[in-house]
Amino acid sequence: MMNKTLLSTTIAAVIATQTAVADYQIEEVVVSAQKREQGLQDVPIAITAFQGDFIKSANAELLDDLVKYTPSLTVQNTTQGEPNIYIRGIGSNDFGVGGDTSVGVFIDDVYVGRIHGALSDLADAERVEILKGPQGTLFGRNTIGGAVSITSKRPGDELAGKVKVEGGSYNKRRLDASVEVPVTDEFAMRVSGLINKRDGWKDNDFDDSEVENEDNSSVKLLAVYRPQDNFEAMFKLSYDDVDVISRGPQSTNPLYANGDAYDNINSDLGKKGLEARELYDASVHLSWDLGDYTFKSVTAYRDTDYDSRKDATGTGSRDARLRTNIFMQAEQYSQEFRLNFDNGGDWIWFAGASIFYEDVSQGSLLESTNETVKYVIQDREPLIAPFILPDFPDGEDYFETLENNGEYYSYAVYGDATWDFAPQWELTLGLRYSLDEKDHYLASNGPEPDKKVFFGTQDFPGIVYQTAEPAENDESWDAWTPRAVVRWNQTDENMFYASASRGYKSGALTAFCLIMILIPSMW
Repeated sequence: MMNKTLLSTTIAAVIATQTAVADYQIEEVVVSAQKREQGLQDVPIAITAFQGDFIKSANAELLDDLVKYTPSLTVQNTTQGEPNIYIRGIGSNDFGVGGDTSVGVFIDDVYVGRIHGALSDLADAERVEILKGPQGTLFGRNTIGGAVSITSKRPGDELAGKVKVEGGSYNKRRLDASVEVPVTDEFAMRVSGLINKRDGWKDNDFDDSEVENEDNSSVKLLAVYRPQDNFEAMFKLSYDDVDVISRGPQSTNPLYANGDAYDNINSDLGKKGLEARELYDASVHLSWDLGDYTFKSVTAYRDTDYDSRKDATGTGSRDARLRTNIFMQAEQYSQEFRLNFDNGGDWIWFAGASIFYEDVSQGSLLESTNETVKYVIQDREPLIAPFILPDFPDGEDYFETLENNGEYYSYAVYGDATWDFAPQWELTLGLRYSLDEKDHYLASNGPEPDKKVFFGTQDFPGIVYQTAEPAENDESWDAWTPRAVVRWNQTDENMFYASASRGYKSGALTAFCLIMILIPSMW
């Protein structure tokens, strides 16, 4: 278990320090990082914002395509379903369902609970905001390193549409289409779809297959209903699918491969390698304009199914085979209420409350061979290896399994207020209270079927997933995360600010039981 908090203090002199990447003309970039629409120059946060026109001109398909334009952002995207996102060096590389990320991803104000669903195509993105540093007050849990906020394109007031067809090397084919329909004066809708395919750019010498291919598609419906001037309802339904041949690592050991990490791979997994993901997303966004007040409600559901089968050693040899199979399914429900106040005076504030529920399960299967297991035993337990190795005859496959299930609850109340206490000076104070509860079940089954060693007298515990009694954990964590900012608007172009904020990451429960071989001595 672990519970992490981080206090970050930033003093910045800003002459448009925030990076606004727009098209080739100067225009105001509008962001919603502080839960209200503001010009980028008016936001005292280290933020990089990308408008839809730039995303299009830069041919950015995924978040990692924006890394070269975003200082302090790193996305290690070996697979679309298991990315490592870091901001200012803070991130997570644990894909188990017992923990959470350190950089929160939000799509249309909805938190993405599993990192497996964080990377989706940006073809229909109106804006991407990358906030650096702890965002505990503004965005809540699991934003200890920062937050990524993605906003979808909304339907316009006129009939419009587009069809974009692209082609490229390795038989690249990409179709991006959308249509916007103002059905009535009160109701408009936008439907968008994407099909993206590309052959693999790397060959597998073992079976002449191709890896590193692309095969993803998506469809989204976004409808806006305005029956009166002070009320708006937005409905969103989306589906996203990825189905590619996983690559896995490339062995540089000349005994098993060609020794060149940039050359062809040599894996006996071949076309059986898999990375498949399906995302289902539905949300309802309600907004009431009550004069000086605006009340918003966001109700959301998200379903993520992710399967992967990868070669962890990158060889075609039975002497060094290690394949990992992950089967993950997660359902999440969330509700947020937020009240904003702005009467044009010296005070602007918002307050809100949210609840988040997630039901997750993850199965893990390790595929290996007796030949590989014997090498591991000889390396780890050389003294007792002679008494065990005869129980692992060559030519037989070897398996281990692990099972995870969890139910997670998160609650939060928060507020943030800005006071113009003097000409050109502002003070912002914010505070959020977060409570996380996790019920987690772990069953580490070890070898399947059970394996006897020491002349049939002892159970073999396994080389990766330890045989153990099922364990149930019920834990909770909470935190207060404050925020304070002082801003001086020297001129319309120059701004100086000092900020201090505290981030919060909910506790984690182990989802993988990794061990050394521990077999009791026979003496």
